Amino acid sequence: MNNDALKSKISMSDSNTDIKKRISDILPRISTLLSEYHATYTKTGLFEGELGAALYQSHYYVITKDEKVLNLIYEHLGRSIHAFNNASQSFNLADGIAGMMWIFAHLKNLGILSAEEMDVFDADMGNAFKRSLDIDIKRNNYDLLYGYIGKIIALIEIGSQDAGQIERAIDILCQTAIWEDDGCYWIDPDYKKEGIVNLGLAHGLPGILVFLLKWTTENQKQSNKMSVSIANWIASSASESYYSRFSTSVRPGAETTAGSRLAWCYGDLGVTLAFLAIDQVYPNKKWKHEIYLTINALKKRTVHNSGIAINKNTGLMDIGFCHGTSGIAHQFNKIYHLTGEIEMFNQMHYWIEHTIINVEANLTIYDKLNKSELTEVDLGLLNGIVGAGLVLLSFLEPEGQDWDRIFLLN
Repeated sequence: MNNDALKSKISMSDSNTDIKKRISDILPRISTLLSEYHATYTKTGLFEGELGAALYQSHYYVITKDEKVLNLIYEHLGRSIHAFNNASQSFNLADGIAGMMWIFAHLKNLGILSAEEMDVFDADMGNAFKRSLDIDIKRNNYDLLYGYIGKIIALIEIGSQDAGQIERAIDILCQTAIWEDDGCYWIDPDYKKEGIVNLGLAHGLPGILVFLLKWTTENQKQSNKMSVSIANWIASSASESYYSRFSTSVRPGAETTAGSRLAWCYGDLGVTLAFLAIDQVYPNKKWKHEIYLTINALKKRTVHNSGIAINKNTGLMDIGFCHGTSGIAHQFNKIYHLTGEIEMFNQMHYWIEHTIINVEANLTIYDKLNKSELTEVDLGLLNGIVGAGLVLLSFLEPEGQDWDRIFLLN
């Protein structure tokens, strides 16, 4: 190892030590915030409600083994069940029964809940859930947050997925796909009149691609064909005219007119991870070239050209997972571990640093607010401090932090 490489390795090690110390100081503050201000949750569900807090406390408990934290988990879950029982029921992953099913199963898999404690889901609820899944499949409502991909992810966590349901979903995808040459796509259901195709992990083609790749086998020819065709179509939509190579969404046949900000829900990070996923299943020079080009674009992204939202009252950056600093850092970390590209490691550190600074500043502000004022603060998994906290936990303890499967990132 030459001197420059050795110095770089030592510098990264020192940097990691400092970051881990600061994260260690932040984590208990988040746990306390979530336990003391649970009354500020105005929504139910995994992505925006108190179930997300239970998820954070569970992974925090895994590394601390603190019995007080274990009690907090049960309190979060109990209040969540009460809230669900007193609200109109949805069956989605983001805000409904699928999200509750997923987290109960996830906590059982972590060894926190027992099989008996899974009995909160009775037969009637299970039948209603399956009916809602069948309806989504028939309508080809493939959305991760609000459609059948999210519901199937919940069933997989429980270990009770029906292979027939997945095959029906794949059949519907094949029947409703719009095929062009060697590519295929679907019009975003929310923008049918405009004829727009979504390019995000949350609601679009990269999410469908990752979903298909999870169940690709040698005999699922139509799944295999669609996976390759989706990747081809995504690649054909790239543009070299902006900071990002991929737009938020595109209209087939029209020139790409805008790039996209850095985010989990859409943009270059999710597309890169989707290409990395298909290259693991179907290695191809084309995917490798797309990965190379997009990484070259990603390494040039900074706060100034990221599109990160700034709070006009506090001057602080969005720390959320969906399109804030924490989700960006987490995806750069994923790309780094899959590629070994040092630029992606540097980007991960850059965004973790911004996440730490802004989480620390937010916690200081929250400490000065009363409970009524905190109702205006997002403490959730998707856009709030829960998602940021889980990302920081994952940096501190990478092993066993598999909560990101609900974001199609594992």
